[in-house]
Amino acid sequence: MNIGNPTEWLVAVSKLCRQMTEQAVVAFRDAQYEEPEPKGTLEAAQTVLRRDLAALKELLPEDFPKSRLGDLSRHIGYCHMHDCLDMAGFDLPDIMAKAEQYVLAQAPREISGEIGNYLHTNFRARLDREMAMSEPDYHALVLKAAIILGDTFKEKTGATDDKNDEIGKALRIDQPTIKVMSNLETETNKNFQRGTMLLLQGVRAFYRNTYAHGQIAASHRNAVHALVIMSMLAEVIDGSERVDC
Repeated sequence: MNIGNPTEWLVAVSKLCRQMTEQAVVAFRDAQYEEPEPKGTLEAAQTVLRRDLAALKELLPEDFPKSRLGDLSRHIGYCHMHDCLDMAGFDLPDIMAKAEQYVLAQAPREISGEIGNYLHTNFRARLDREMAMSEPDYHALVLKAAIILGDTFKEKTGATDDKNDEIGKALRIDQPTIKVMSNLETETNKNFQRGTMLLLQGVRAFYRNTYAHGQIAASHRNAVHALVIMSMLAEVIDGSERVDC
């Protein structure tokens, strides 16, 4: 189950926990004054609590942290006065705390929002697959992105490889295979061409060569930085002009 917007999900969970806490406290308070047995008040509370419990379970994802949800179900099932105290004092606060922890744990794994909107479409499928994992492999994500960037270059240029020599040949000033600017007569446009070549070679050396030859302790932050620069280069390659020699 995908929780969707984390903030909206947390608000929904919090609302249910608050309602159930209030219901348990009110049931305990009113039951104290019900003679000779507080059966009516507790049964009415039990009906409402069971309804809210079902709604709460619908909101909690499969990978929700271990919590007192089972205890809450048991206490609602018995629904004696001391069960109401346990619900309000222990079960529901614990579930609320775990929900907050869950949202905080999800946040670092997201590569979305404004940054996500600017990632090149070639990287999307791999990104979505990796982010769906309970523990994303950022090393594998960065390495795969570097390979995809190389494939993008080869597809555009017709090169059989994306090694430094091929990149240099494709993006040289004289008789290039692709031109990132249609006119390479000005010094500014020549710098764009040279800069693209150097960046591609640098990214290949920095990410492809290193990540392919060892297990790098890549973090979420590393992955974001890598995907942003590779997306920029993929966009430049896509927008370049193929030169028919």
